[in-house]
Amino acid sequence: MARVASALLVASALSACGMQSDADSAAVSVGPDGYRLGGQTGSLVPRCGLAPLSASGQAVPVGDALAVLYASDCPEAVTDGRVVLTGPDDRVVGLSLERLGDSGAYLVRADQSLKAGAYELMLPGATSTLAVGAEASPLPGLLGALRALPEAEDCPEDLRFELTLDSGALAYAPLLRLMLRIDAGEEQLFIDFGALELDAGRSVLELPRCGASSCLASGPHALRLRADIAGEAFGSEPLALNFDVSCADSALTTAASRGSFDDASASTSEAGCALASRSQPSSGFCAALFVSVGLVLSALRRRRFRARL
Repeated sequence: MARVASALLVASALSACGMQSDADSAAVSVGPDGYRLGGQTGSLVPRCGLAPLSASGQAVPVGDALAVLYASDCPEAVTDGRVVLTGPDDRVVGLSLERLGDSGAYLVRADQSLKAGAYELMLPGATSTLAVGAEASPLPGLLGALRALPEAEDCPEDLRFELTLDSGALAYAPLLRLMLRIDAGEEQLFIDFGALELDAGRSVLELPRCGASSCLASGPHALRLRADIAGEAFGSEPLALNFDVSCADSALTTAASRGSFDDASASTSEAGCALASRSQPSSGFCAALFVSVGLVLSALRRRRFRARL
């Protein structure tokens, strides 16, 4: 019986500490296939109100498409017909609200092409001004130009790019959203409708190196940026750009300390961009475990010796 107990103790210790080496060998560098943004970037969209660019007063071209309304926290305003549009002469203008996917966003579309001027959009408890520009504008054939910005540090938390909108795309910026694809990964939302932060037609885009559950591996990557215009069939070519992620082996990061990964996710990176389990025993734990097993085995041997006497 003592021999069986001894064998079980040794087997348990080897199994527990073998998990450590298995975890070390399972640590992998994560590529783009598992990279997912934690949510859209750019300006935060409201829970009940106009998209940021429209709310800031940026005009749309002459036409019937006016703005994007976010109503996830006030769906009754949409369903009960409590959204009202009035023109420069204070007359009510007929409108429709066209659902844009399942995010609670709607395109505000007038029942006629509106001329230049300021229009008031009334929601329960709030009124916003919408601006219509002086001219109509055809749908853009080009989105613009994209370039990578130099990084001030190695292995940055955010990779920075500069997007310069073509004049045609700039005219539709309040109705524009950006979709992102990294390498062979899935296309995903990058900047929501009307949430692009602009300065003289330019926007600095920040791509988190670590997404919701994984990081971009060190090395070359390909980025594709595509635009949608709310309510329109916009067919411009996506912008393509190659970029590098440079994370030295010594630049170890822990995603948990940054809050990037949840508690069930792996966290340590070989090159700032790798995953490994956090629940495995350390080498110190293994040493203590084997010392304890040795003491127990010694005690068992002494008891067997006394029993023979």
